[in-house]
Amino acid sequence: MKIHMQIANGYKEGKIKQLMLDNPTWDRTAATSRFVSDTYGNWITQNLGTDFAIIDVTEDTFRINFTYEDDADAFQRQIGGSVVEE
Repeated sequence: MKIHMQIANGYKEGKIKQLMLDNPTWDRTAATSRFVSDTYGNWITQNLGTDFAIIDVTEDTFRINFTYEDDADAFQRQIGGSVVEE
């Protein structure tokens, strides 16, 4: 099951912008990918496990592909996002 996430403007202007300042060779997409991995990837690993992949990262959105529907449901209940129907 896939969950679609929007990146809040506060993160874009705060943490992601700071990553770009700290790593001048990174563009916004690279900084966003790092932010998403560090923030959401780490949370999922600590709370749900490792059976997921973060995909389709853009400057504004990303998706998480969960192997198990229960993990996706738990993530959506606790963090948010919308289910991607396929």
